[in-house]
Amino acid sequence: MGSHVSIKLADGTNMTVGENSTENKLYTFLNDESIKVSEDKDKDWITMDRVYFETGKAVLTAESQNQLKNISAILNNYPSTQIKMGGYTDQTGPTEVNVKVSGERANSAMASLVALGVDGSRVAAEGYGPEHPVCTTDDSPECLAQNRRVDIRVKSK
Repeated sequence: MGSHVSIKLADGTNMTVGENSTENKLYTFLNDESIKVSEDKDKDWITMDRVYFETGKAVLTAESQNQLKNISAILNNYPSTQIKMGGYTDQTGPTEVNVKVSGERANSAMASLVALGVDGSRVAAEGYGPEHPVCTTDDSPECLAQNRRVDIRVKSK
């Protein structure tokens, strides 16, 4: 995550996060007026770096809650922002099962943000299964783990 940085939100919330964390990337994207939302739907995805699920399920682990709380705090300070959450899997197993699981995971993360106060009309979710791998070789446990993720894309600021 790099060195630590402080984020101060408009509502007075202060958080200390890693310089390369999801929170800092999202905050920087939303806070910097020179960064525009791309029309290219394959660009500007931010990987949630501390959101995890029980193996083979869409059940979030307890360790995921801190990042989800931080993301919800950021989004609640940018009330016009709309996001899409994308769920992804590795290439192990049948594609149709992977698409289903990835969609359930994206929806689970979305439901958590809504439960934390983010207006549900501002968040969409979709599962992409093994599409768009970040590690294309899929040949090691580390590579497979990188591809099992949930990403956020800002659709509008």
